[in-house]
Amino acid sequence: MSAVFAVMMTVVYAFQGCEIMGVAAGETDQPEKSIPRAVRNVVFRVLIFYVLAIIVLSAIVPWQQAGLMESPFVQVFDMVGIPFAADLMNFVILTAILSVGNSGLYASTRILWAMSKTGMAPKSLSVLSNRGVPLRALSITLCFALVSLLTSFVAADTLFMVLMAVSGMSGSVTWIVIALAQYKFRKAYLRDGGKLSDLKYRAPWFPVLPLMCITLCCSLFVFLALDETQRPSLYWGFGFIALCYGAYFLFHRKREAVLAPSLPSA
Repeated sequence: MSAVFAVMMTVVYAFQGCEIMGVAAGETDQPEKSIPRAVRNVVFRVLIFYVLAIIVLSAIVPWQQAGLMESPFVQVFDMVGIPFAADLMNFVILTAILSVGNSGLYASTRILWAMSKTGMAPKSLSVLSNRGVPLRALSITLCFALVSLLTSFVAADTLFMVLMAVSGMSGSVTWIVIALAQYKFRKAYLRDGGKLSDLKYRAPWFPVLPLMCITLCCSLFVFLALDETQRPSLYWGFGFIALCYGAYFLFHRKREAVLAPSLPSA
């Protein structure tokens, strides 16, 4: 079981992206219908494409023969006799990567656009095209995505590990913040006299689910701290988060200093 706990952050890194449903929820006409449908699709796809696939692979390929140099899916296809198994898997992987890249561009662009609307990013990024696309925010996001491709050639052994640590840690913290925000929102909503029937979408099993999400995500940091090989991920991940918060507070303080002279005195 120690090996299972040791790779949990890598697993979380692989599953990140489902929170994009929250970003897309603000642009849907009927969130009470689209959000439950999206949640069910994520659950069933995880069960079919991940859990069921691992069960089948574990039943066919002995664990002593499962290596890192060749995909276990390719091994199974070769055992069955399917020709061009490696090419087929490469096509599937390439399609999945393009899908992930498209989702990342969408989420990052929309978040950057929303930050510009609230004053946390340059106002120029809030400009929309005739079709409602924030092209400036999209261009900046795309530039960073293209620069990240250089990690395949520049310090590939270390820089990729740093990026994966930062991404995994940031994603885990994002999940914690989402669960905490949902928990505090529901509490404040009911305290102020709100009715659950008026909500477009009500998360089930409240408050068990958000509290469980926070607990499980926090436990990932404990697993990383106990594993000597993955402990640097904590330093890089929390260091990056601290850098982001530091930049935010400096920007916020500078903004207050600029606005202070224009405010009327008491």
